[in-house]
Amino acid sequence: MICYRDMTFCSFWEECSQEAHQQKGCGRALTPEVEQRAQEVELPVLRFAEKPDCFKERKVDGSNS
Repeated sequence: MICYRDMTFCSFWEECSQEAHQQKGCGRALTPEVEQRAQEVELPVLRFAEKPDCFKERKVDGSNS
């Protein structure tokens, strides 16, 4: 099957705490821009079914203030 950029994209990128996401963005992040470009060339986007091995849960501050 042919898919956009011949790679798997991550729809979990906004939940991830990896430094790459916070500083310059992840190359596998399924951003709205990526989805738009795939639609423009009429190719499907392959997505991870589960969180990839590189995923690290973003820590949530437990304070209520």
